[in-house]
Amino acid sequence: MPFVHRLRRWQWREPQGRSALCPYVHPAPDIPPPVSQAHHSEASENLLTVTRAALAHQAGGRGEGTTVGVMDDQLRPSYEPLDGQVDANQDYTSTPGASESSANQKRGHGTVVSTLILGSATEAFRGGIAPEARLHYARICAED
Repeated sequence: MPFVHRLRRWQWREPQGRSALCPYVHPAPDIPPPVSQAHHSEASENLLTVTRAALAHQAGGRGEGTTVGVMDDQLRPSYEPLDGQVDANQDYTSTPGASESSANQKRGHGTVVSTLILGSATEAFRGGIAPEARLHYARICAED
C-alpha cells in the first residue's frame, strides 16, 4: 500500500490514542459555527466592506497627507467624486488631449479606478478607500 493511500485512510479514521503520524491526538473542541452578519446595509457600501476600508475609516485612516498616482486611460477630473482632488493630470499619449472613441469599451477605466481609490462620498457612492488623499494622474493609454 503506497504511503499516500495510507495517509488518506488515516486522515479519515477517528484517531484512537497516539499514532506515529500524530503522537498527541486530542479531540476537537465543540466550536459553534460563526454567525454570519451583514457588514453593509446596501450595495454602495460593498467597496468599503470587501477592502475593510470602513474599519480604517472608523480608526481615522482616510488618506490625509497621501498622494496617489494612477496611470491609465483618459481621466474625467470633473467626475463628481473626484472633483477638487486632482493635483496633476498629464497626458503622455502620442495625441495628447484627444478624446477616446466611443468604440473603446474600456473607456473610463482610469476614472473608475481613481474613484475607487480616493473618491469623495456622494449621494450614490460612499467614498473611496482613501477619500482624503490627493491624485496625480497620467494618461498613458489612448485607445485601450
